[in-house]
Amino acid sequence: MIDALPFVARLAAGVAVARVGRDPEGVHQIRVLSRRLDVWLRLGGHRALRDDLRWLRAGSARARDLDVLARLVDKPARSAVRAARRAAQADLLMILDHPRTSGLIEALSHLPPIPVDAAVARAGRLVRDLRARGHQIDAPSADDAAYHSVRRALRRVRYAGELLGGPVGPLAAAQDAFGALGDATLIAGWRVDHPMLPEPELDTLRAGARQAWIELASALSELEDAWS
Repeated sequence: MIDALPFVARLAAGVAVARVGRDPEGVHQIRVLSRRLDVWLRLGGHRALRDDLRWLRAGSARARDLDVLARLVDKPARSAVRAARRAAQADLLMILDHPRTSGLIEALSHLPPIPVDAAVARAGRLVRDLRARGHQIDAPSADDAAYHSVRRALRRVRYAGELLGGPVGPLAAAQDAFGALGDATLIAGWRVDHPMLPEPELDTLRAGARQAWIELASALSELEDAWS
């Protein structure tokens, strides 16, 4: 059986830290734990509460993006990013203090553990979905939306692997490559209004992500064999 309670406790702790607004780790934990719990719900065949997790994630997205930017940008641009982050805290608090957030955590804490056999069968679908999305980036002309789609599917398979056991090392390495591209895309978007931000080398990072995807093929085959 696979229990969600440890993840629920960590999500609640992340909400408490994010509410104070001093440590970016709180918002980061909200994002990570909401995704892990989404995968847990998928493996359990649950549709309920996934929309609520998506709502919580979306409500914390701007604050998290600004936390990432503050870490990545040069010092001259950092003050503008931090000012925007302080302004975003008020919107974040509206989400964190909403009854929907407390109700979500309460509901998740009462869900029973999921059987491993059922979870394994559903995990195989996540791998197949990742493979299908991966074909979108075979061409050098693939757009950033295609890479982001692969990144999200890759993350789901990695979290499933951590829950069920599997070769997650190669998944983590590929996720790092796609994450670096995602961060660079974030900076590129902000450069429209903030030209002082550094110009990211998107083509190089896309090539790196594509190569990481190619190298991941054998690990995915192992997971498909294990979860078939």
